Amino acid sequence: MRADAVRTVVMEGAAAGVYRGSRGDGGLAWPVHAAVHVGAILVLALAATVRFHPYILSQQPRTDERVYLSAFRAVSAGESPYAATLDDLGFYYPPAFAALGAAALEATGERTVVAALRVVNLAGLACCLWCAALFLPLGWRWGLAVGVLYVASSPVALHHGLRAGNLSFAVSGATLVALAVWRRRPLPAGVLLALSAITKPIAPVGMVTLAAHRPRSGGRRHLLAAGTGIALAGAAALISPHLLDYLAQDGDVESWPLSRSVSLYRWLHLAGLPVPPVVFVPLVALSAAWLARRQPIDSRRFYVLAIAAMTLATPALWSHTLLLTLPLQVMALGRAWRRLRSRGSGSRLVVYEVAFVVLAVLALQLADGIGGGLEVAATPFQLIGLVVPVVASPGLAAYVWNAEERSAGGDEPPTRRP
Repeated sequence: MRADAVRTVVMEGAAAGVYRGSRGDGGLAWPVHAAVHVGAILVLALAATVRFHPYILSQQPRTDERVYLSAFRAVSAGESPYAATLDDLGFYYPPAFAALGAAALEATGERTVVAALRVVNLAGLACCLWCAALFLPLGWRWGLAVGVLYVASSPVALHHGLRAGNLSFAVSGATLVALAVWRRRPLPAGVLLALSAITKPIAPVGMVTLAAHRPRSGGRRHLLAAGTGIALAGAAALISPHLLDYLAQDGDVESWPLSRSVSLYRWLHLAGLPVPPVVFVPLVALSAAWLARRQPIDSRRFYVLAIAAMTLATPALWSHTLLLTLPLQVMALGRAWRRLRSRGSGSRLVVYEVAFVVLAVLALQLADGIGGGLEVAATPFQLIGLVVPVVASPGLAAYVWNAEERSAGGDEPPTRRP
């Protein structure tokens, strides 16, 4: 099965059954059964369990899991989840997440809640890896093998995310899947976006971008998916009793652990432009909406734009949160490899392109090394160090934006069969 065929299927939303892509929005898709996707996700989740079993099978809650449980207990006791800290870590998540966690804690118990959090996180991680693997210039079997090898290499994002028990993987996985399947399954996509948004506020910018999107193939399913997500997430936020406490958090980027974030928001603060989140996030969202609205774009370009916008708008980014950009990284590496192979290493422009892509990917993959420890350096050094991972995501998005158009003009060789 050809890689471009599988890639089109994921963009067209192969969530169940046997689907065939549309010629009008990303090319002709090969038929792929949902069992391929489900099986691949299970294999990747199993690989992560085996590789990181000390964290996943631990009897004791991990660091961030203890923070979640503390917030859940506070809500169960009628207190604000933002009133206390645990190990100098505050609860920075939306209040609806704390309310749902409190209900689950009261209904099932602590061990069951922790087990559920880990299962959901593993599923999200596997979805992130699979969504990225489908953009490799390989067959899906080779893509799955690369995903397993990536897990086995113990990258920084997986190591720190699973060691802490942070739900970034669940949020990123749900968001990436939802933004891929909205055409075929708009209502489930909207529900996934809502669940992601009430857990970590990353998906709202993606929902706004989806609502403004003008699909090249037409239709209004994007409005149904975005509207469902916005309505459910908005309702959950408005009925939460601790919404004002959540909005009142100062989010001091100079204090730990926010001082280790590698976000555009923190970079602007260091540069002397302390834009508050209530201004910063809507500004990025409106910019992305304008780009999505100005002309019809296919599903691949929408995916690229949404990922870049969500990354730029998120005020706190860690290595595990940046796994959201893995599809962008894979797209860029694939394009750079094809250009290098077709033009040869003698072309200076191609060499510069490859160097840029490798540097950007390494910055995103090793972001914890850049953010961890750099916060004690002088401000000018922090600005220089952080600018690389900050611009990496939009830079890779710009690099792959016109990739398919250029390949049609002979810039890249056709995709090979595995």
